[in-house]
Amino acid sequence: MIHISTEPFKLESSSDEVFKYLSDISNLAKIIAFKKTKHLEVKGDKITLILKWAARFNFTISSVTNKYILIESTENVQFSTAFRFDIEEEKFGSSMILHAETDTSPVIDFTLEAKLKTWINAIIINLKTKFN
Repeated sequence: MIHISTEPFKLESSSDEVFKYLSDISNLAKIIAFKKTKHLEVKGDKITLILKWAARFNFTISSVTNKYILIESTENVQFSTAFRFDIEEEKFGSSMILHAETDTSPVIDFTLEAKLKTWINAIIINLKTKFN
């Protein structure tokens, strides 16, 4: 099992703007996409993609609260994966902590953890590009 949490990072947009944008599945797909994702497709309420050299993911938004947005890939995949975007209002803009978790075995953890960290860094760059 892999658990990764980022340090808080600042966004210039308000938490309301960030929540509104990320609550739309098409916008969320843009945020989680980067050069190592292949065959990215949004159908209805599902984002399907392949992380190059890793696995296939079928993400859906499973929870939107006033504190976070949770996406999970649990159906028709090799292992379950979740990203949680914790969003907090700041005096100027907002801040976010991104959490990722998988239910992989220790053998897979060894090879997937570096790929997941790269993916998280790409998501942060996408968020900062969009909201700063």
